[in-house]
Amino acid sequence: MKRKLYICLTMVTLFIVTQNVQSQDKPKIKEVESKIDEPSNPVKGMEHLYTFIGKEMKYPKQASEAGVEGRVYIEFIINKSGSIENAKVIKGIGAGCDKEALRAFQLYPGKWTLPKHNGKLVNQQIVLPVSFKLGKSTESKDKKS
Repeated sequence: MKRKLYICLTMVTLFIVTQNVQSQDKPKIKEVESKIDEPSNPVKGMEHLYTFIGKEMKYPKQASEAGVEGRVYIEFIINKSGSIENAKVIKGIGAGCDKEALRAFQLYPGKWTLPKHNGKLVNQQIVLPVSFKLGKSTESKDKKS
């Protein structure tokens, strides 16, 4: 009887210790506002952001050869000071496009407006779609002539 009680108490203690260690290992989730009166935007505008990303991106060779096209979705937080945090791909198309879209986005030096709700600065989560589309080659045009 004493042995069963000892084993049971040991297991409960291990469970509690494990839960505490696991909760300490998890990164703290940044609180973001779901409704925003004044959403954050690049100071120079979205067109400027997309132009910058387009100039910085290089179509991955693997994607080009395989004919991969589509959209990569990058999620990030604009914090209360207007800085970008936790940028990551949440939906990708593979073949090197996910890494390339994230790389080009992270190079963007532009500032962002501060997100506000009810006059208070808040953190805002944003999802940015980045498109990959192959252009038509001149070789295919020549064959049609």
